[in-house]
This record gives sequence, structure tokens and C-alpha cells, in this order.
Amino acid sequence: RPHPEPREGELSRETVSRAGQFLSYLIQKHGRNESVLLVAHKKINVATIASCTGADWNSVYDMSKWQNTNVTIIEIDSMGEGEIVLLDDASHLDG
Repeated sequence: RPHPEPREGELSRETVSRAGQFLSYLIQKHGRNESVLLVAHKKINVATIASCTGADWNSVYDMSKWQNTNVTIIEIDSMGEGEIVLLDDASHLDG
């Protein structure tokens, strides 16, 4: 189901595009053999996953509950394609 777009601010497709541009920058700067930590809010996390996996916004948004302080790991291959290794994990909060 489509999620509503904001009345003001960036549209989902614009956020996905911006996330893709940022990922391209990170790959150019750090190469493909380095690990990079990104800390972000839900909207940019969803956009980043959509951008690097090619999935649409609504599919990614519906993948999970998107808990606060979650950990998501994405591995990007030599072609720039992303694979989700860990999604929305909050087990570190289990004490």
C-alpha cells in the first residue's frame, strides 16, 4: 500500500535519489573494501535500502517495524548492488 507523501519537504523518490547519490559518494571516497557506519532516521534508512537494493519505497517501508536504535547491515558488491545482511535488529536492547 502506498504511504502518504509529506505536504511539505522532500518526496520519497527525492529522498531515495539523494540517498543513492550519497552512497555513490561513499563508494568513491572509501572504495568497496572499507566499512562505513551511517547513523540516520527511519526515512533515510528506508531510502538508502531502496536505493542500493532497487526495491521501491513502499516495499522497503513495509519490510519491518523500524525500531529506534536498530542496526541494519547492507553489503554492497562490486557492481554497486546492495544485499541486506541484517535488518532492523534491536537485540542489543534485550539486556
